[in-house]
Amino acid sequence: MNRTEASDLATRISQTWPRGIGANVWEDELVDLEVGRAGTAFVKLRRTARSAPSIAEFFEMYSSLHTEDRSTRPDDCPRCDNQGTVATMIRTDSGAEVWGPVSACSCEWGRRKADALAKAAAWNVRELDRIFPARHDTPSAPPVSAAEPISMF
Repeated sequence: MNRTEASDLATRISQTWPRGIGANVWEDELVDLEVGRAGTAFVKLRRTARSAPSIAEFFEMYSSLHTEDRSTRPDDCPRCDNQGTVATMIRTDSGAEVWGPVSACSCEWGRRKADALAKAAAWNVRELDRIFPARHDTPSAPPVSAAEPISMF
């Protein structure tokens, strides 16, 4: 897993057992593991452990899990570091470099991220329609057909 994934899982572990090992220690231990398998080990420990697990107990659970079929996992992408998004640097007129827009990477990770965002947007629309069923019934200007020119005056 990459450092971000390790940090996220380490945070979840330390929040589940706040009196246990700190998130920074967990992050260093998790970074070399397979993300799906480590997440599964965490869920299984959370459901069975009566107290905060040691790192050895976590690795015991991790090792007991069968390795997943990696054929469905996309190849690593050096451009986006498997995050699915990329940001570009833009040079301003004054010569300063600033971060430009963030967009989906062209790799499989980017396609998955774009699909997830599209699903989230569709869910948001469904929820708005559920909460405000009459929101489309408000008076507005009649729709303009594509053939009609739009006049500002």
